[in-house]
Amino acid sequence: MSEVAEKLKSAVLELPEAERWELVGALFDSLPVPPGATAAEGPEFAALLNRRLAELENGTVKGVPADEVLERLRRKYAQ
Repeated sequence: MSEVAEKLKSAVLELPEAERWELVGALFDSLPVPPGATAAEGPEFAALLNRRLAELENGTVKGVPADEVLERLRRKYAQ
């Protein structure tokens, strides 16, 4: 990571949580959809969401609590 990016990261981590989430959203929206990924819009994405919701509801798949997912991400990306 460049020196500028490191300084920016340090400054961003000082912001309140709500502002950090807002920045996450803006950064996410600024990135292109990776090759092979599904764009988060349109009828195909709605169908995907509906299918996954049905799988959760009928027990085909088991969800992971958000706290656990966030903890995994924190450990993975901890500096």
